[in-house]
Amino acid sequence: MGKLKQRLEHSGLSLIISLPANDVRLAKAALEEGADALKVHFNVGHRASGTHFGPLDSYEDI
Repeated sequence: MGKLKQRLEHSGLSLIISLPANDVRLAKAALEEGADALKVHFNVGHRASGTHFGPLDSYEDI
């Protein structure tokens, strides 16, 4: 069983952070402040902010 699935099934509340950018600094900060899981974005554009996320493999180095 995956860690996220296990936490969701056995814990009362989980904090899942949706990162505004696929940036390792943001991910580390969220985890350091208590995030249980991170949501990253790929193959999507956010029309209001003009942010575009490329294919998942483009974030491998991050």
